[in-house]
Amino acid sequence: MATVLGGLAASRAEAAEAAAEDIQEFGPAMLSVAIAGFTAYGNAAYLSTRNQTPAKQITYDLGARKPTHCIAYPSPKSAGAHAMTMSTDGKWTFSATHVPGELFRWDHTTAQMSVIHRSLGNLPYSMTTAPDGMVFIGMYNADDPENPDDPGGQVWQYHPLSGALTSLGSVTPVTGSQYARWIAADLAHVYVATTQNGVLVRRARSGGNWTVIHRISGGPSTGYNGLAIGGGKVFATTGDTVLRMNLDGTGLQAIAGGKGPGTPYFDKASGSLFVTGSTGGIYELPSEGSSLLSRGTAPPGTQHKGLTRLATGHLAGCTAVGKVWDLDPATGKYDEVDIAQTMPAAVGPEHVQSIAASGTSVLWVGGHGGIMMHNLATGGSKRFAVQGEAKAMGVSGDWLVAAMYPTTTIHGINRITGDQVNFATIGHSQYRPMDLEVEPGTGRVFIATKPNSGTMNGALTVLDPATSGSIRVVTPVLDQQAITSVDLDGGRCFVAGDIAGGAAYPAPETDLRAQVAVLDSATLRTISTFTPDPAGKSLHSIAHLNGVVYGVFSNPAGHWFAWDMDTSRKIAGGVLPGWGEVVRQAGYVFASVYTDGATSSAIYRLGPGLSTAKLRYSELGEGWYTAPQLAFRGTGLSAWTLKGTNIAQVDLTV
Repeated sequence: MATVLGGLAASRAEAAEAAAEDIQEFGPAMLSVAIAGFTAYGNAAYLSTRNQTPAKQITYDLGARKPTHCIAYPSPKSAGAHAMTMSTDGKWTFSATHVPGELFRWDHTTAQMSVIHRSLGNLPYSMTTAPDGMVFIGMYNADDPENPDDPGGQVWQYHPLSGALTSLGSVTPVTGSQYARWIAADLAHVYVATTQNGVLVRRARSGGNWTVIHRISGGPSTGYNGLAIGGGKVFATTGDTVLRMNLDGTGLQAIAGGKGPGTPYFDKASGSLFVTGSTGGIYELPSEGSSLLSRGTAPPGTQHKGLTRLATGHLAGCTAVGKVWDLDPATGKYDEVDIAQTMPAAVGPEHVQSIAASGTSVLWVGGHGGIMMHNLATGGSKRFAVQGEAKAMGVSGDWLVAAMYPTTTIHGINRITGDQVNFATIGHSQYRPMDLEVEPGTGRVFIATKPNSGTMNGALTVLDPATSGSIRVVTPVLDQQAITSVDLDGGRCFVAGDIAGGAAYPAPETDLRAQVAVLDSATLRTISTFTPDPAGKSLHSIAHLNGVVYGVFSNPAGHWFAWDMDTSRKIAGGVLPGWGEVVRQAGYVFASVYTDGATSSAIYRLGPGLSTAKLRYSELGEGWYTAPQLAFRGTGLSAWTLKGTNIAQVDLTV
């Protein structure tokens, strides 16, 4: 099969030469037991993993406080299962994996996992059980290659006794969001709340259209953070507020008092709503109460995946990093059990968020809930627990610096002592770190970020790890554009823009196109801007070399360019199989990009002096959660990357 290079087919000889290059593998890059889904019935809790392939389901005894069983889903390509719910009698656990979207039933009596449906779509995101036992599933299904006309936001109804699966239509035309992110149901209606823009809709189970019952006005960019119904009320969390309203959206009450309330759970026995907070707080909203009551505190930054109330009155739940907690509300005593320590079978290689090299033998790997340090010379590895996902990393002096999602915390690990610190939090409505570069000579850290889709002004953050309180956040840098990439060269800072929120989001109606800005790295003042492609909506990564800026777009996917700064024109370009990181090293520019619909990756050389891209390595497999990257070993052309989920060393000598 021919390989596409710069819009032209490479010769079979060149493709074969690239494929024949040696790759040295060093074992799994990242090990974890990151959790995507949680559901419970009585003292039995069921958790599903994310970023492992295949995904796993874990059974946990909340009374004995220990895991009791672990099973891999019979879905070899599955990478997680966000959506989980219980049958009303506690006999079955239902869950849906991604990608592909498949529906499973776990029978507690026979300990058997059964496949119910093989083609839900590409990403089931939420699931609930109505009081009559009917199961409802909320989807993110945009960009599904098998269903190209699907707008996303699909809601399914599953009948456990008959096996019938029925579509209730998409919420996207009404909400404007592709995510049916939170879902709840009673005997009469199904309710869906969206992230991004924050729209709450419902639909009669008997038929009809989705209708809006509440919309966040001027609210936070993350929209709703959770949804629950009970006691004849709808509860939704957003910002620092719990919203309580009648089932039709009337009688709205906004109840503040908790910091970033998220996961809600309505307890039928007490009539109270229990919620977790983004800074560790765990709260109770009593029936008809007008304020949130603090019941305990988890570690700051804990991402909760679910909670429940036990017959003893204790609260229990699970975190995204694989810890199950127990809280006695009477005393505030909070305990955690780390599944990775108590059930090794649950641990496995996960897809990688980011990598950074330290010298020629040490590689740092960012994951979900952890950062691993590998000394490839000695074979030693160490895992550091962190809160969230290390989306971008770099080395500054004695510090490994990581930009964390979704808190936007700038986290540090001392490479000598292993001590960990939080240097600062970016804030400023930013949500997702995209890139991090360290300035040679000064050690200053430059971070590119984007807010959630819908509010596009991204930020450039600069911090000196050696100077307390040195953080500076510049926004906007490019008006109405997220910032996706940063490159430092010769006292200048090059940043890349994105008008569309990335490849997964529809572009707003605007004539604006993604731009590159050149700033003075000392003053952060803009020197110039340019638009490298009149069709380009989302730049993913850029690098500068000898007066030429190289870049690759995620929208349109894989389009790359070389832009001459002196003549203000594109001097080379074409189409790669996908998008990924562009990096300058030892006088050359390389791109590590997705291929085969993001199921594998490849490495190309883009310049200098090339009119079409040159393939160097292909068929590197599927191991990235964010986008393919390179981490060079010192000043030469040997680099770390991934082969599948394993660390790989490649030689890019020209």
